[in-house]
Amino acid sequence: MTLTQAGINYICQQFGLNNCCVEAGLSWFYTIGETQISETGGTAQIVSRLASGLIDSLTMTNPARGTFTQTDLNAANEGIVVTLQDAKNIALHDEPAEEQYCYGEPPIPDEPEGNRKILKLIKCMFPRLMTKTPTPRITNNGMTPRIDCIKETGIIPLQSRTGALGATRGRKIGRRLRAKYK
Repeated sequence: MTLTQAGINYICQQFGLNNCCVEAGLSWFYTIGETQISETGGTAQIVSRLASGLIDSLTMTNPARGTFTQTDLNAANEGIVVTLQDAKNIALHDEPAEEQYCYGEPPIPDEPEGNRKILKLIKCMFPRLMTKTPTPRITNNGMTPRIDCIKETGIIPLQSRTGALGATRGRKIGRRLRAKYK
């Protein structure tokens, strides 16, 4: 494989959806001389068209991102030529069920809305837990919820008598929090 991390990042940003390589859902047209040919498909197809060297340019139409050439792709790959084998490799990494290539953090897979909000709240409140090397030190003022995290997710974390954190929606009555249950 001749793809560098910079090349993968460029491909994910320019030829993917939500900064990830995808199997389908993209539209483009490519030019050969004066002829324009429209296609739909995924990231690997776009990379294979550019890597083949048989086309003059490729223009993304959905999502609209501009016009690209083989030279642009190779330059983004730190000057290393992107090959058809690289396009084949991208096809092995273009679905969430696989080890999907993404620029930045991959999107949360389809889960119930509540689970996504809880995960977002945990990431916001305890950012050190989401790193590869978490530290045992708690930096969140003794587990006090950060107001900006609560405003962002709409979930208020509750602490049980045992000290475990749970999350639910609720409203404050005086000094106490009354939780809402569905």
